[in-house]
Amino acid sequence: MSIIEISVFLVLTFASSLAIIRYSKNLRSKGVGSVMKSQSVIHSKTRLYAEPIKQKPKRHSQSRNYVSERMIKIIAIDGKAYWVKDNVFYTAEIQDGAVNHDTTKEVDTINMSKDDLDKMLFIMDSIKEEE
Repeated sequence: MSIIEISVFLVLTFASSLAIIRYSKNLRSKGVGSVMKSQSVIHSKTRLYAEPIKQKPKRHSQSRNYVSERMIKIIAIDGKAYWVKDNVFYTAEIQDGAVNHDTTKEVDTINMSKDDLDKMLFIMDSIKEEE
């Protein structure tokens, strides 16, 4: 390299360094003290332009299928437990945080009032929603 090439390189480096220093001083005088690089700030600025993250579908494994086939989901409301087994709706009292199996009986939905029937439909939807 010749002396001219080296001097041009040094002059351009010096000029660009001065430009960067002046630009950063200008930013500081306007109130920008530091560049925010946290993940939440970057996300809030780019979320409108990025595609939404697709949730992975649930994987069905043999162990999960085994447990879900044998598991009974119970909903506890107003001191009573409700569940469905073999397409029959059951209820039982809850004592000391546990289901008292001696009080288990089928729910008679035929002779229920509309309010009680709405409550049973809510319970049924809650049980099925978990699946």
